[in-house]
Amino acid sequence: MRSAIRIVSSILFLLGSYFYGSHLINLLKLLLIHWKAHKIFITSFLVSSVAFFILLKPGDFLITFEHEFTHMVWGLLFLRKPKIFAVTDREGGIVGYYGSSNFLIALAPYFSLTLNFILIGIYYLLKPDLHRIFFAVFGVALGYHLSSFFKEFSLKQPDIVHSGVVFSIIFLVFANILAYGIVIAFVIGRGDLTLSFIKLGALDGYHFFISIFSNLVKIFH
Repeated sequence: MRSAIRIVSSILFLLGSYFYGSHLINLLKLLLIHWKAHKIFITSFLVSSVAFFILLKPGDFLITFEHEFTHMVWGLLFLRKPKIFAVTDREGGIVGYYGSSNFLIALAPYFSLTLNFILIGIYYLLKPDLHRIFFAVFGVALGYHLSSFFKEFSLKQPDIVHSGVVFSIIFLVFANILAYGIVIAFVIGRGDLTLSFIKLGALDGYHFFISIFSNLVKIFH
């Protein structure tokens, strides 16, 4: 039963990657076309990505802390009360919960743009004259996540092995497309464009399945 669910889920994630991927590409094109309006974000993202990639080392305290913190945040989202949270420098970290985990909690550090998602909430509390500084910080946060992802991602990571390597790869492609799409949409058009991005991908999926269903009805009618 679990294998069947994983197979169906993998197919849905592959389709989701296609639907949302096309909209993410459109967002990136839009970002580049209007790069002058978003040059603070773009510059801070590019510079910080390179800087963090050079400076960060696998097992650094910062990477480990953010990794375990993301596990904890997603555990809380699923109402899992933290039991233990420990981070060391060079010797890894651990987070434990009361209750069982799931693949979203296990794989969260590899797709959740935690800092950026938190910053999106903070944006609406800021005065307009602080928005330029906000997007500079927003770009740095995204650059950090991108760099830390490449520093810590490995098919031998326990989180990925436990969740299933093939399933993890399929899911993470979809989840990262969705996460980066949300962030880029927010940079370009704030909440309205973010909601539009989420809606458009979902509508593509809806129309796809309606089309499949309609064709099957015609065949068997």
